Amino acid sequence: MPSRMKLTVKASPLAVALLIALSMPGMAMAQDSATTPKKEEAKADAETTTAKKVGTVEVRGSSADEERRNSSVSKIIYKRDDILKQGDTSIFDVLKRLPGVSQGSRGGGPQLRGLGGGYTQILVDGQPQSSGFQLSQIAPEMIERIEIVPTATAEYSTRAVAGTINIVLRKNMSRSQRKVSAYGGYSPSQEMYGANTTLSNTNGKFGYTINFGVNRFNSDSESYSLQQRYNANDVLVQDRLSTTDYQSQNTSFNNLTRLNWTLENGANLTAQSMLYAGKGKNTADTVYTNSVGTLNTPFPRLWAQSSTDFVGVRPGLEFTKTFGTSGTFSTTLNGQYDRNSTDTPFDGFAANGAPLIHRDWNLKNVATQLTSTGKVENTVYDRHKVSTGWEISRATREETRNQWDTPTGGATTYFYDRNNATVKRAAFFAQDEFALSKRMSLYAGARWEGSQTDMDGVLFGSFRNRTSVLSPIASMLYRLSDTERDQIRIGLARTYNPPNTNQLIPRAAPSIDGDNSPTSPLPTGNPALKPELSTGLDVAYENYFGKTGMFGVSAYYRHIDDAIANTISFQAPYWVSRPENTGKAKAFGLSSELKFPTRHFWAQGPDMDVRSSISRNWSKVTYWPSPYNVLAAQIPLTVTAGFDWRATPKLTIGTDASYNQGRISRTSDSSYQKTFSITSLDMYASYKFSPKLLARVSLNNLLPKDQHSYSYYNLASGRMFSDSWSDDYTTLRAMVEYKF
Repeated sequence: MPSRMKLTVKASPLAVALLIALSMPGMAMAQDSATTPKKEEAKADAETTTAKKVGTVEVRGSSADEERRNSSVSKIIYKRDDILKQGDTSIFDVLKRLPGVSQGSRGGGPQLRGLGGGYTQILVDGQPQSSGFQLSQIAPEMIERIEIVPTATAEYSTRAVAGTINIVLRKNMSRSQRKVSAYGGYSPSQEMYGANTTLSNTNGKFGYTINFGVNRFNSDSESYSLQQRYNANDVLVQDRLSTTDYQSQNTSFNNLTRLNWTLENGANLTAQSMLYAGKGKNTADTVYTNSVGTLNTPFPRLWAQSSTDFVGVRPGLEFTKTFGTSGTFSTTLNGQYDRNSTDTPFDGFAANGAPLIHRDWNLKNVATQLTSTGKVENTVYDRHKVSTGWEISRATREETRNQWDTPTGGATTYFYDRNNATVKRAAFFAQDEFALSKRMSLYAGARWEGSQTDMDGVLFGSFRNRTSVLSPIASMLYRLSDTERDQIRIGLARTYNPPNTNQLIPRAAPSIDGDNSPTSPLPTGNPALKPELSTGLDVAYENYFGKTGMFGVSAYYRHIDDAIANTISFQAPYWVSRPENTGKAKAFGLSSELKFPTRHFWAQGPDMDVRSSISRNWSKVTYWPSPYNVLAAQIPLTVTAGFDWRATPKLTIGTDASYNQGRISRTSDSSYQKTFSITSLDMYASYKFSPKLLARVSLNNLLPKDQHSYSYYNLASGRMFSDSWSDDYTTLRAMVEYKF
């Protein structure tokens, strides 16, 4: 920014200085939903500052910005209007646009602080999900709000080293609504279409929300993998290329039903159920060719066609009751059931096309979970908001694999594998939010969480793994002035990352294609794994200006003990990848966020909200030598920017851009992985023909680029390289929404 440029901002000098220094890389673009001239903004500001109390987390009737401003624990909230404005059909498209959220690959799972691998906690209605649940089974229409909690709280599980993303399902039934929408999308490699219906109403004593959705997705794409092997004298001895043609057809259905009864004496009862089901058919035709050396694969050509069906249900009950003038008791009972079954006929051929083997392969997973929670909240001495509660759950998972191999001209052999897991978990917490003064509020809490995993299997017998963690948590919110414009946050917390069941199972089952090498080891678990323990510090500065303007800058540090890393070794008869507690690690970073309506700076300017964010992350694992000894392939840099422009009262145009920087990281003592940078650009336009009829058109992935993943192995016998990539395309999508 040129030094002569001046900004007329209703903010402190400190805010302006930090804004100039840190926010320009993403040049800014905001998530607010309405703009007004300055006089109306000032009036609205005065209105939003009434009926508030320092230190409380929930402010009745407040906007997302006000909730964020007054929460004693850092929390970023995105409500329904923000989630649905672009007509997204995938929850991953919604999440990738949120500040500080990155994706390890295009369409991959959400990450905070650039960290995946279990470091980012994903909750639905404040609760962890069973192992059979997939985030993709939640349609954006089902979501009421998304909360990003960078620091830990005692109420939520502290399995959140990088932070928590809490997806709150649809709850608001304050008014009648009937809405139907339909969409279609196309790209050179895929087509998609679906429909969604929402019905809701309330009569004061009883209310309901019912949402139905159906989706169809077809794709036809190719992927490639190049593997090169050098001997100890650095001479190329193998150059192998594999080409895979993928075809898939997937159909899914989802339903969310919520019923609410207002009872006598301040009591409320809610029943909720989410149902999802689907079928998929996927075909993969892979051909291996060598330009140098011999073909190091048992089947030069592979053909497989998998048929998958899944079904899941999440029923739940919630009871709340108020007592006294400020007390509340709430309890929930939630269940989960998920079943997934895949049948895969498989044929292997020689280079001349002669059949070598036919395989029938079936994999079935059944997961269940029952969870009970409770919380008592009360205001003590008019300034302490005290909460205590519990969470108890029991989860089971059964995985079975049946495999029949029939070599050409030979007898059929049978392989069977089964493993069962039962995970029992209990947690108890207490927290206190209180105001020391008009400017300062504090949060203090503690959570004890323990789990016991019992596993047994055909290939490994049985074992038990136990963990328990006590997590003290403290946060401070300090306002630099009485106007509540400038404030500082400081948070300290003990968090952890427990091993999942797949990391514990000590078996290496043969892969479906029979390929096994240091570059494609079979995953196996380690029943002796301990949880990773993290001590973290978070510091943030926030400045609020106008009605919806906000600038913030934050820093974090995590010290991690018993860090888990994968080691690759030969354990006859297979090369295997095994997780180990390898020592210490640390992660730290900086981030900034800026959002504002343009009319705050330019009264006669366009009616536009702009937003931007930038996050820079670093990490180091002491177990591995430098360079590239980073934590869980952490994404080093994430930048987002976008705007929503209300061009006319009926037409809104917007765009969102994001950049996730690639990096090289170690995957073992002798192997490296390179992830490539991902740049994403989406645009949309919505037109409101009438209060009942709305149309949206969007272009997603306007900067398509082949998606690469690269691996390098430095072995005693020589070096190996592996480069895999697939095509990428722009997608056009149209949606029509009608309220009746």
